[in-house]
Amino acid sequence: MQRILLVDDDDSTRKVLHLMLGQLGHEVTEARNGLEAVAQYDLAPADLVITDLVMPCMDGIETILKFKQRNPRPKIIAISGGGRFSADELLAMAKHLGAQQILVKPLTLEQISAAILQVSS
Repeated sequence: MQRILLVDDDDSTRKVLHLMLGQLGHEVTEARNGLEAVAQYDLAPADLVITDLVMPCMDGIETILKFKQRNPRPKIIAISGGGRFSADELLAMAKHLGAQQILVKPLTLEQISAAILQVSS
């Protein structure tokens, strides 16, 4: 079981992912954007951050950069369905900046489970 910080501005996406992660036995805290995520992490560091990339206040790219400055550094899975740029472009940028895994939304339980296993080994 890992402590996971789930960051997504879409309430329904966050709810579904929270349920999936709970089914996998993980402890999940949530944030609606990067600013909330950094504040949450400072209060209670997570083992893993799963972050959307297109969000208000602080987007996922900025969020990844902030988490790379933290100690301890969490593992990061970036997720995106796209926005002004395609999901592939955004996720490639996230990978380049330090996300260990990238996933295109919508996600399946199998995809998220496999990504968590890969970053945890």
